[in-house]
Amino acid sequence: MNDIEEKAPKSVYDLANELAEMKNTDVILYNGGIDRPHDNKFIKLFRGRICRENAHLYLITGGGNADAAYRISNCLQENYKHVSVIVPGFCKSAGTIICIGANLLIFNDLGEIGPLDVQLAKSDELWRTDSGLNLEMSLTVLKQKSLQMMEDIMISLTTKSGGRITTKTALQTACQLVDGLYGKIYAHIEPLQIGEVARSMQIAEEYGGRLNDRSKNLKAGALSELVAKYSTHGFVIDFKEASKLFTNVRKCTDLESSIAISLGDIAEMPISTTEPTIEFLSQQRRPKDADSKKGNISTGSSPAEGERT
Repeated sequence: MNDIEEKAPKSVYDLANELAEMKNTDVILYNGGIDRPHDNKFIKLFRGRICRENAHLYLITGGGNADAAYRISNCLQENYKHVSVIVPGFCKSAGTIICIGANLLIFNDLGEIGPLDVQLAKSDELWRTDSGLNLEMSLTVLKQKSLQMMEDIMISLTTKSGGRITTKTALQTACQLVDGLYGKIYAHIEPLQIGEVARSMQIAEEYGGRLNDRSKNLKAGALSELVAKYSTHGFVIDFKEASKLFTNVRKCTDLESSIAISLGDIAEMPISTTEPTIEFLSQQRRPKDADSKKGNISTGSSPAEGERT
């Protein structure tokens, strides 16, 4: 026998249990879309479960429904004194709502979250969405361009005519020209769509505000920036950028990073299946008065029966 005995590499469950014991925390994995009724599946995981004081949620998602995100984050806040969300890879849109509800945001080297702008379905295109910020940006640009053109035309008419054209006539002429050019563009904008965008973005902001009332992790003004500051839905908010928005944010420890590495590709990008992966990676906490001989709680390296969804 060799003097140095080779040890089998630890499984992701072994590593999760190690973190659970070290930090008195439940380690949870959520990978996939955040939609109804996936929030119900997440909440049902906690029925009858003896939770530790803290939670570490590994969250990988392309986003989804703001209502579902709020219910998932609220569930975590109800069941734990302290919630940490680990962003090991891609975590966008509704995933950011869950991040706001965390007391601590933790980034791995590939981690990124995104803005809270809503996603709207594109007409006549299945499975295609567009950012709600695109409409707002379009309106802003149209307003700036039309006002600038009106000013340029009015000044040009009054100065080049040597004062023979009055300011009133120049303004009327400018209005007619701008209306002829931009009027048709404005006619294609749906008033109901504008209202839908405003309402949806208000919902995301209100959910974020309610969750932050408990987590208190957003800096002043950060919520409004997440809703409206960033130019695209896919804008990368990495550790450095997130540090400007959140009070408690740090990088993964070696153990937290090891868990992400052990998860493999599932820790980097959302899975493409319709059903998300929702799972307790750590074993359930034993009751304080539990007899170790009862054997009613699994002590192996795999999750206890019924914990994987």
